[in-house]
Amino acid sequence: MRTVRRENHAAQGRAGNGKNSRLHATGHCTGKSLVMQDNVQGPPGLCALRSIIVWMNVVVSPYHLTTREPAAVVPLLLADQVVTLMPAPFRTIMPDDLRLAAESMPRYRKFVESWQWTQALWESGAIVPAHEGADALGEVRRVLDVLTGGGFDELAPLMRPGLFDDEKEYLDAVAGDVLKGGPDPGICVPLTAGLDRFAVRHGLMVARGPATSVAQKAEEAMGRRVFAFSIPMLSQASGELMSDVRADAEEMLEELRGAVSEAAAWGVEAQGTETGGERAIELAEGVSEAARSVSGELGDLVHTAVEACDRYDIRAIAGVATVTGVVLPVDAVLRSSARAARAMIGERAQRGAVADGNLPVVADPLASGKFVGLVVKVVGKR
Repeated sequence: MRTVRRENHAAQGRAGNGKNSRLHATGHCTGKSLVMQDNVQGPPGLCALRSIIVWMNVVVSPYHLTTREPAAVVPLLLADQVVTLMPAPFRTIMPDDLRLAAESMPRYRKFVESWQWTQALWESGAIVPAHEGADALGEVRRVLDVLTGGGFDELAPLMRPGLFDDEKEYLDAVAGDVLKGGPDPGICVPLTAGLDRFAVRHGLMVARGPATSVAQKAEEAMGRRVFAFSIPMLSQASGELMSDVRADAEEMLEELRGAVSEAAAWGVEAQGTETGGERAIELAEGVSEAARSVSGELGDLVHTAVEACDRYDIRAIAGVATVTGVVLPVDAVLRSSARAARAMIGERAQRGAVADGNLPVVADPLASGKFVGLVVKVVGKR
């Protein structure tokens, strides 16, 4: 199993929030350097979760990035790296190709413009479109194929079978839905379910917002809590300011990132409805303690950022968020969406039941997979 030793980030200009702080300097932070080791052992089964052990990497939905939801901005502060799906022309995400696509499609241009605030975060490597050489689009396609092939009878009529047949139609449809916040289940359901499958395949966590819809509440009932903590957050900040705060918080967040990663990995490995026993309790307490120990210093840094943000176009806001780690099945979105669809057509679904016991999600090794969702809620906001 691979684990990592983090190099001294102070040598890279990332130390603390004192006079060498990025909030009092210029430029962007750089990518993280790692030294891989192969001789460290851990709990059985964790070798397959090497990405969780190596990094606190979190998948964030393009819907959340577009609207700057807490489910995007909190992971952007806490995680080592955020992985998302970048709607882009097939086979390329080169700037010139994105520019050409934006020039020819008004809705896609508006979508690209809505992500301008993240530019510095892409440049610094805080946001990436792929992990281990793969992006999530393949999993999205796979989910759509299953759904259009009758994988869930309730969802099939809502899907768009030819979504990926034409590149321009795909970009226009996805961009339009993302800008509207996901009202079209034919797009948002396979996209979200595909991101979850991508996370399971690569051992990543997935950011979630609070449950508000019928489908989200059905998914919430499937989750098994493994840890929870509160943490200072920064909202409505520019990408430049977020990059500066990330750089200054690098060392202070290492313990929390490690604790979250370890608790998440252990939670995924726990069988059935068991929580992992005393060790799981210890890990959950470790996450809470790490969050408490960093909250004061991180809160000071966030407030310093707010005071310094008059250099940027958008006024940043300091706040507090709760983050709850819950273990979910890989097909949670499909099960919960199917249940919501049945409710819409007046059929009563047994609480907690699978959408249809004889309908497999995807016939591959991921079918029984699990991931940890990080449910982010702003304290004081309903």
